[in-house]
Amino acid sequence: MLSRLFLCSLAALGLLVSSQAQAGVVAEIPVEYSSGYLWLKVQPAGQRETLNFILDSGAASSVLDLNAARRLALRLGGRVPVQGVHSRTTAHYIERFNAQASGITLPKSLLALDLSMVSRTCDRPIDGLLGADFFHGRIVQIDFAAGKLRILDRAPVSECCAVLPMKQRNGTFCVPVGVAGNPSRWMRVDTGCDSTLEWVINGAGDRRHAGTSIGLTNTRTRSLITDVQLGSHTLPGVKAGIHDQQMFPGEAGLLGNALLARFCVTIDTPGGRLLLASK
Repeated sequence: MLSRLFLCSLAALGLLVSSQAQAGVVAEIPVEYSSGYLWLKVQPAGQRETLNFILDSGAASSVLDLNAARRLALRLGGRVPVQGVHSRTTAHYIERFNAQASGITLPKSLLALDLSMVSRTCDRPIDGLLGADFFHGRIVQIDFAAGKLRILDRAPVSECCAVLPMKQRNGTFCVPVGVAGNPSRWMRVDTGCDSTLEWVINGAGDRRHAGTSIGLTNTRTRSLITDVQLGSHTLPGVKAGIHDQQMFPGEAGLLGNALLARFCVTIDTPGGRLLLASK
């Protein structure tokens, strides 16, 4: 009898551990991977209009398109300089943006910026960017294959083929990436970049820029096909765009969606790491 009870207890414990191992999803937002970007639906409070946002971990601040801000009759605040990829512009502060995505409240303070130029290259207008400020203090998983953005209560380390240290630079998240056999340098994890990889061949540089940095880009440059090193994981035959000039201070390039989409990606900001799991 004792033996049978003991075995039953072990079985129950095994079921409990298995259940706990599979748990961890706090919230979930549907996303669509199209035109090289991850799209999600955003519902402003008190409005019938639904907005098309891009998930953009490469933007230090969330952004609302200037035309969308005007349609919603939002009050534009003071101007702030914005540093883009090889470009500079200005945006307006917005302090009271009340909106949700699948019941999750989005950042209330963001920037109003004209996104019409990038919108013309997409299959729908870009009404805004959900930036790095959404990720702060969270464990966020991007499942390209399932079309899900998940907020987790812990990181799924055991499922990963590569775990990279991650640090904040210029308000966004960077990880060490090796390109073409060169030593690893810090590159921005940029879901607002539709290409595979944008590499600054002269290193990270240290020239300073004023203002918020936003890495949204579909810029085309000369490129090469090469190996890319992500921790202990080597990816052969990756197309890397080549840049002679620094994009953002202390950064050696952008890690874009065309490469990230090969994995189920977890951005663990409390743990300071990027986890890449094979699909």
